[in-house]
This record gives sequence, structure tokens and C-alpha cells, in this order.
Amino acid sequence: MINGKHLKKIIMSIGCLFLLTGCGLWLHAMQPDSYVTFYGGAGRVGGSSAIVSNGATKIMVDCGSFYGEEAVEGAGGKDEEFKFNASEVGDLLITHAHADHAGNVMNLIRAGFNGKIRMTEPTKKILEVTWASQCVYEKNASRHWRWSVRRKTRGIKAHWHAECEYNQKILKKNLKEFVGTYDALCEYVSGISNSAPKYVTGCDVCCRLEIAGVMKRVETVEFDRSIEIKPFTIVFRPVKHLPGAAAIYFDDGVKSFVFSGDLGTCRSRMVANIEPAKKVDAVFVESTYGDGSYGDKAAVDSEYARFADTVVDAVKKRNLIWIPAFAIDRTQRVLIEVSKALEKAGIQDCPVYVLSPSGNAVTDLYCNNCGWFDNFKETEYLRAIQKRVSRRFDPSKENARWGVLVTTSGMMDAGFSKGLIPDLVPDDKVTICLVGYQSPQSPGGRLLKGGKTLTINGRKIKIAAKVEKFSCFSGHGDAREIDEWLSNNRDSTIYLIHGDKDALKARKEGLAARYASKVEIVKPLHEYSIGR
Repeated sequence: MINGKHLKKIIMSIGCLFLLTGCGLWLHAMQPDSYVTFYGGAGRVGGSSAIVSNGATKIMVDCGSFYGEEAVEGAGGKDEEFKFNASEVGDLLITHAHADHAGNVMNLIRAGFNGKIRMTEPTKKILEVTWASQCVYEKNASRHWRWSVRRKTRGIKAHWHAECEYNQKILKKNLKEFVGTYDALCEYVSGISNSAPKYVTGCDVCCRLEIAGVMKRVETVEFDRSIEIKPFTIVFRPVKHLPGAAAIYFDDGVKSFVFSGDLGTCRSRMVANIEPAKKVDAVFVESTYGDGSYGDKAAVDSEYARFADTVVDAVKKRNLIWIPAFAIDRTQRVLIEVSKALEKAGIQDCPVYVLSPSGNAVTDLYCNNCGWFDNFKETEYLRAIQKRVSRRFDPSKENARWGVLVTTSGMMDAGFSKGLIPDLVPDDKVTICLVGYQSPQSPGGRLLKGGKTLTINGRKIKIAAKVEKFSCFSGHGDAREIDEWLSNNRDSTIYLIHGDKDALKARKEGLAARYASKVEIVKPLHEYSIGR
């Protein structure tokens, strides 16, 4: 029997249990909700960026640049115009190294961000290359430029970093100076030139010194290991879009959600499999290619074979294959397939030109870090072709119109690709292979539409080159693959990001029909509650 004394203890224990449970429920109810607001990548492809907030904590996920027609005032795409207080952001998390996810970080720092930048080690290594290549051309970075008039070339090497040894060596009698942006500097130099128009390049040493300051903020994270940024537990998990590419998971103790970043594809010969997303309450998932699928492995292999035939056929005729490709991952995957095609055809003397310094540097990273890939043997083809790559190309020379030419940008709207349009597009012995996403108003997008002319900077250019499109090089999962990635979250709330209007609409209709879950297209600047 329970005596009175024991009964009193039991009643008190039960009372305490109810009290503690009640306090726990009260504390749970009082804990703030988590909110997500998108400032880019909502209703468009470029400029991916979102802020996660909970109480006083503000964490930014990605800080990307805008592309093409999105990068104009009125379209929400002015990189330097942030619609939030950058100094209030505590941490920046980067999903992967592509510019539309990580290309606007230096503008963010100039706007007042002073926190840590967290990413995986491969992402850090790639960004160290691409940020250094990008930084000199930042549109709103005003600098004190210095150069020597003693240089006997048509070009000007402009310095700006005080610690650069070459900047310090310029003699006063040879010194020219200008304060302003890179674009303003180019206009100034053109205006003062008494001879042939001069071009301006930024000093590589100054670039490295500037990026070294940014990289001091970077803290690397390992896949599948949690980090704590109160009240969140955060985990980076691999999605294989690029080496180091991650989906980023948040758990605030009550609710959980994930940002997909850009999801990879097993159409890449370097990727064996991609694990489905873990179960969460809400998923923010990319929709770059809408609800379309590219077919099974046989269809993809057929597309690779068509690419190889196109390359070999042109090379045997001593014509030029021109492949505009993004510097990161696309250039490397293209070179692998070119290497295979030439080797299989027994062609050993074909010139191969790769004009992008950052593209070549990333290729070196791939060759030296084969452990980044599921099928690391593919990098053997990359190493083989990298040994024969020439980094100079002069279209005025007749013998330059033979071989394989890889240039950036992939949409032909900037860089070497845009500069070569007047020389190569009118040539019927040139075949242009478009191997990535083409913004509709970009030169690449307009070439795909057909037509007889292409207008660049007000100049009409006759189109005589052949144009071929290949989808096998896409680094994004198609609808079928992303459905598989979402398979554990059929009853979760699914938010669609990172796609144009038509792609988002098609994806919403397809997902709602197959999953019967709540599917919503994210709107820019709208605050989404991950409530209780």
C-alpha cells in the first residue's frame, strides 16, 4: 500500500511534470517563427539570394549576380542595389560557386556586410579563382587606378592595390592615374589615346591581393556535419551540380526547411548518383528547366554521340568548332567530350583553344582534385587535352579557322564570346555549339531562334555559321531527377525558385498533379513564414 507520505511525493512529482510540460509548451509557443525572404532568384533565374530570419538572427543564403535582361533597373536586377540592410546580416552561406549564386558577394561587402562566409572546401577553391577573375570588372567599384606610360604595348595594365609590388615600382615620371570604375577608366583611356585605341586589363596581382582579403572571411564546412548558428542547426549536403555544391538544411528546433541550391544531374558522366533530400517541412527548390525531362540514359548517350560526330566532322573538314561555355564545370565537361571524340577518331594534330583564364584555372583544379568526382577517371581525358590547349587565338589568321575553340561567356553576351561574334558568326566554315542555358535576349538565345542577322551594339551581323544545341551538358537535374530528389517530401510545402515565368508555371502544374502537395511560386520581397 502507498502511505500518505509516498502519495504526497507522487502527487508533487506529477504536478512538477505537468508544470515543466506546460513551461515547455509555453516556451515553444513563445519561440519566434522562422521567415524566408527572397531578394533574387524569385520569378527569375539570376541573382539567387534569400534571407532567413528568426528573432535577431539573420542569415543570407547565396548572393548571386543577375544575367542578361534581368540585370537592369526596373527588373530588380541591379547587383549593387540591395533592398535590405547588409550590415544586419550575420552570416552568408553559399550553395555553390556559379556567379548567379555567388557573384555579388563583393558588392555585399561594400554595402556593409561584415560577417562570416560559409561554404564547402571545393566551392572555396573554385571561387578563389573566379572571384579574382571577376573583381577588376566590378561595375560599381571605384578605385584609384595607376599605370605606367612606359609600357610599349597597345594595352594598359592598370593597378590599384597599394600592396602590389608592380604598382609600387611605377616611376613618378611614367605614372598616369585615374579615380573611378573600370568602365569609366576604359572611357578615359580611349579618350586620351593619341594612337590606336588601347585596351585596359586589370593587374592579376592586385586581383589576388583584393580577393585574399575576402577569403579571410571564408569558413569552410564539411558535408553532413551540423553547424550551429542559434537558433538554427544547419547542414550542407551534396547535390553534385558542381564540386562542393550543396543543399543547405535549416532546423530551428521545431520546423525544418531546405534550400536546394542548383541540383546536379546524372547526365554528367562525372556523377553516379544524387541522394534524395531529407524529410523537411518546407523545400525551396530550383526550377531552371521547368517540368521537362531530357530522357533516359540511352537518349543522353545519343546526344553525346551527336556532339562527338559534330566535332569530328568539322575538324576533318578543317573547319572551326566554336563552343561558348561557362568557365566553371561546363568548359571542363566539354573538354572531356572533345578529348574523347578526337581520341576515338585518331585525330592528334587538331588545335584546341581555351581563351578563359578562369576556365583554364578551374580545369587545373579538376585535374588536381579527381576525388571531387564519382567517376574520377573522366579527369584523365581532361588532363590529356589540357596539355595541348592553346590560350591564344587570332581570328585574323587563316589557320586559326580550324580546330576547337572554347570561350566564355556561355550565352555569348560578354567576354571573349561576345568579342568574337563579328569575326566568326558570318563565317560558314564555323559551327557554333551551344551547350548551356541561353537567356532569350542574349546573343546565344537569338541565334537559337534562327534568322539571318544578329545585332550587336547597334551593328547588324550576317549569320552564316551553323548553330547546334546540345542539352547533354546541362548541369541541372531535369524534372524527373528533381522529382526523385523530392521523393521524401511529397507532403511538404514546396516553394519554386530560380526559373523564368514559363518554367515556373509548368513546374508548378506538373508537381501539383504528381505530388498533390502544396506548391507555390515564390515572389520577390515576400516574407514566407515557416510557422508552427
